[in-house]
Amino acid sequence: MIPCVGSEGRKERAVVDHRVVLDDDVCTIVALQPAPVPPAHVQDGLPLPPPEFIGLTMGIFDVPGLYEGFLQSGALDAQSIREALRAGGPGVRRLESILDFGCGCGRVLRHWSALPDTRVHGSDFNPHMIDWCRRSLPFAGFTLNGVAPPLQYEDESFDLVYAVSVFTHLLEPLQLPWLTELTRIVRPGGRVLLSLNGAQQAEALLDGDGRERFGSGELAQIWAERAGTNACTVFHPAPYRRQLAAADCLEIVAEHPDAVCNAGQDILLLRKP
Repeated sequence: MIPCVGSEGRKERAVVDHRVVLDDDVCTIVALQPAPVPPAHVQDGLPLPPPEFIGLTMGIFDVPGLYEGFLQSGALDAQSIREALRAGGPGVRRLESILDFGCGCGRVLRHWSALPDTRVHGSDFNPHMIDWCRRSLPFAGFTLNGVAPPLQYEDESFDLVYAVSVFTHLLEPLQLPWLTELTRIVRPGGRVLLSLNGAQQAEALLDGDGRERFGSGELAQIWAERAGTNACTVFHPAPYRRQLAAADCLEIVAEHPDAVCNAGQDILLLRKP
């Protein structure tokens, strides 16, 4: 029990703590509310991650509907990826290998579990989530990555690499290095799919200098001081997207505005020559 002490030092109430994670190098983190109860039945039969992992992945910590939102948003974003691929080449079921870059706790990746002949991989920089994925999503392989490249994969390893809500949180010095690294591990003719904050999100969230930068075709950002977290948010105008693609000689196959369901992000589909 954790006592709550008022301004005069008297005990007002006690709250039962719920341990979230123990990291020997940091501390024990506790949440002062009960953990939400997961649904009794999950259609794919796979385990559900702890609520704190869902919160870190989605930026949503509200208890009501947390698991339902996690499952629904992942399914809708997986469907958006399927639809984008159909418009630009072979569909998901015809791919030999897929990498979810920035997979978190498998919000999207778990929806590839039924693919019969596709090797599925995920990579993320959070070791706790990668450990959970390795134990809970056995149909896929997982690796830990750093904040900057490289990844632990050989050249030309994948038919598709996608990154949902990843480049939207990378500061400019990491944008091109990471796209170059994703290009390295994609096979010739393979595709790189990115979700990006476009005009709709810029209109809603930017003002002042940020809006001016976006309007002039430059990468804009907010909360840069919180780099490395979901709070740090960047916005990709069309000229900047073209510059990124051209730097790695990638072809822009398609752009789908507002295609990522839980974030209002655009999908940019690129092809490696």
